[in-house]
Amino acid sequence: MGIGYVWIMDWLFNMKVSSRPMVVHLIYCLFLLYPVAGDYITVYNDGPTTIDTPITFKVFNTYSTIAPRFEYRFKFPDFPDKDTSIISTADNVRHSVTFRSPNVSTNKQLYLVEVDVWYRFMWTPVYSIGTVVSTFQLSDSLLGTINYEQAIPKESIARNFVSTESQVNMTAKIHDPSDFFASANITYKWIINGSPEEEYFDQTILSNFTKPQPNNITVIVFASLNTSSNEVLMQKNGSFDIVLTSRDPIHNLTADGHTNVELFRDESLQLTMKIDGGSPPFWYCWQILDIPDNDTLLIPYCTSTNESFFIITRYFDAKGKKNLITKVSNDVSSFTKNMTILIYEIEHRAQLSFILIPVCSIILAVLIIIAGIAIHMRQRKELSIEVADFDFQSYDEMIERTFFERIRDNFTQSLKFSIFRSCSGQTIEYDDFVDKNDSDEVAPNEPNISECNLRFSGDLNDSGVSTDIRT
Repeated sequence: MGIGYVWIMDWLFNMKVSSRPMVVHLIYCLFLLYPVAGDYITVYNDGPTTIDTPITFKVFNTYSTIAPRFEYRFKFPDFPDKDTSIISTADNVRHSVTFRSPNVSTNKQLYLVEVDVWYRFMWTPVYSIGTVVSTFQLSDSLLGTINYEQAIPKESIARNFVSTESQVNMTAKIHDPSDFFASANITYKWIINGSPEEEYFDQTILSNFTKPQPNNITVIVFASLNTSSNEVLMQKNGSFDIVLTSRDPIHNLTADGHTNVELFRDESLQLTMKIDGGSPPFWYCWQILDIPDNDTLLIPYCTSTNESFFIITRYFDAKGKKNLITKVSNDVSSFTKNMTILIYEIEHRAQLSFILIPVCSIILAVLIIIAGIAIHMRQRKELSIEVADFDFQSYDEMIERTFFERIRDNFTQSLKFSIFRSCSGQTIEYDDFVDKNDSDEVAPNEPNISECNLRFSGDLNDSGVSTDIRT
């Protein structure tokens, strides 16, 4: 193209001036046909493919031209007999090839294909737009996968997790994009965790995985069919494997038995969330929204744990109504819980017990003090009217008594004194019984004493006078 371009420019320089416009227009068209930067070619295939079955190559060409006509040249370095060229005006083409067993090495799986795309003008390849090299895979055995379905999140299925609480529907799928085995006789043999499932020989199997564990599933596939050319029986077999990890789903999420939370302003929320069921690890997120605007008060907090509980802590410095949204999930399930948080203004209201107990204690103490003072004054008054009593301590007083026993005894004595006191209410003096003018040897006349008992500290003699007084 470079040599032709120099020749055209030299010819344009030496030609007549009147003929130059037509040539310039021709050169302009050639520049439109020349590939520009950014054009590219890509090649795809629908492999890996089983030997003796078709594999299809797809070529995409982004080169733009006002007069499209291309030549797609396929080259197979390992299979020269399969080289071919396809002429088309389309910017993409499909080419199917079948590689037979005798020509394919069983020790090799990856092979090369080279696609060279040419621009054709006037039914002649003018220049190469580009060349691309790609690989494809061939296998002597059947190729395929085990697909499964279950009522769990799609993200879990994509990561090969299953739930222990429902059946898993598994299907063996042969990789056959050309439907080559559509009319073949195919049988299946399932093996789960090393144990053959003898009763299942279908393409689909239902199974329960009741324990949280990795589960190894294998299916052996046999296919046999007659080729359409010479009615030769073809037999292929292969095994597909998958590991499905079973997990217990989450049943519930509780918050210390609460459905709503009530707090006072300037209090901190400490809420223990308990996860019911489920296999760890767990992922949980929580956030608090302002009601009714649903404005986010806090960026969602998310983390993981292997425990079946977690604690939510949050400080509130203003009253209001909030919405707490908590979501917990594991590999096969998720659970969301909404709670209302009510924050009230602080009210200082003491409980009745904190008032009643101190008041009753104070009243009882005052009553005890008053009773003690009254008893003390009563004793002092009694001491002022009693005659000399040299018996300072009786036997009963020597007995150890409690404080309340002493109060009881003193109260009893005071009551007796009030009942059996002198009828005249006057104090009896010894001088009233003896005439001061009489001699000491003359015994005084026996006084006229009332029959009322007089309380003296000493014993009375036959005359009713205390022996202590006579002495």
